[in-house]
Amino acid sequence: MHSFRHPFCVLLAAASLLSVTPGHGQEAPIARAVGSEGDMAAEALVTKFLAAKAADEVLPLILNAAKNTAAVQAFFAEYKVPTSPNIRLIQSDGGKKDGDSIFNVTAKEWTDPAAILVVKTAEGPKIDWGLFEEFYSQALLKFLENEEPGTGTFRVLLKRIHYFETDVPDLDEKECFQAAALSNDWAGNVFVGKSSSLMSKLSKQLPWGSVSSAVVSLKSHKATEGMWVEVVGVPSFFWTTTDN
Repeated sequence: MHSFRHPFCVLLAAASLLSVTPGHGQEAPIARAVGSEGDMAAEALVTKFLAAKAADEVLPLILNAAKNTAAVQAFFAEYKVPTSPNIRLIQSDGGKKDGDSIFNVTAKEWTDPAAILVVKTAEGPKIDWGLFEEFYSQALLKFLENEEPGTGTFRVLLKRIHYFETDVPDLDEKECFQAAALSNDWAGNVFVGKSSSLMSKLSKQLPWGSVSSAVVSLKSHKATEGMWVEVVGVPSFFWTTTDN
């Protein structure tokens, strides 16, 4: 069980963020059947990726291996290879051979689920290393728990909520959203200015009672009332590649 130092990082009841209507962006992640040629090739790659026990086994499977070599080697120094991972397709390209697929992977060795994005390239399907590492390392949770101001960009599930606490400055001028990774155990409360153009965009894409996947740029602030997190941008309402 997680323990949180800041009020904007909260425990969730099981599946509470996922049991709502999808928004107008990417659908809320639910298991889908793997039946198309493209999806089956992607799943086979994910299975091979998860069975790898060393960096040199992973590098041929990922995007821009040369750029990510040092990160992969450092990662495998502490990585817990899953013995019986549960692999679920949560975003499909509809069977197109040139589309992308996202899988939700759980394992008893891991604290939280991890997302794996398979990108179709001219050399065949490849895995986005940065996105996998972002979820596996709990990058969003670490950002939310950090006691110092900072910035970061994360792939999240986003849901609009009411917020009644007094630990956020000028709360009457802000709207609140819950941002989470694929965990059912925790989420972060993040805020957007009511009169901002970003809030207008979010109101159209994410009405009350809906949830959407999104790429969000966050900025944490230290105020008299305490730490709080601002959404400063939403580059995409789909989980896009980290390999830019």
